[in-house]
Amino acid sequence: MSNFYAKRARDIVDAQRPEGGITETAPFVGISDRGLGDESGPIGWDSVVLPLQLYLYDYYGDLRIVKDSFNASAAWMAFLEKAPMSAIQSGLSDWMPTEHSPPALTGVAFLWLNLWSWARINTILGNTEIVKTFTAKAEQTATLLNSLFLDADTGVYAKAGQFNA
Repeated sequence: MSNFYAKRARDIVDAQRPEGGITETAPFVGISDRGLGDESGPIGWDSVVLPLQLYLYDYYGDLRIVKDSFNASAAWMAFLEKAPMSAIQSGLSDWMPTEHSPPALTGVAFLWLNLWSWARINTILGNTEIVKTFTAKAEQTATLLNSLFLDADTGVYAKAGQFNA
């Protein structure tokens, strides 16, 4: 695995807060805009941890970062599950599109991404009970996401001002 990317992943884990929150910067410099508590960053920034491990595993086929980060990832998931939905839905939104994305929509989508990624990591590691639990939680969150934001007639997710979440 590339030492550069492995170091970036380890920097994030090294900056993890005592309660399991992931910081907005690594190393931590005290920024916690719209965080989930514990001086963590917002869910969008924090959500890099699990997908980054999966990208590294998928690209390099190397389990070291997944195994080395397991305890930190478990702490992050325990922390995330304690976060109130109001904090999850109050993140910084998505900075990529030219149109504004509602923070509530992206927050729930990031929650789903974390749950799905944790289930996949545990599939790779063979932890079947965790896989069952988090696959079910990911499916419940996908249902919530669709019920709150999906316009079933058009197949388009709500834009700002088109929903009450």
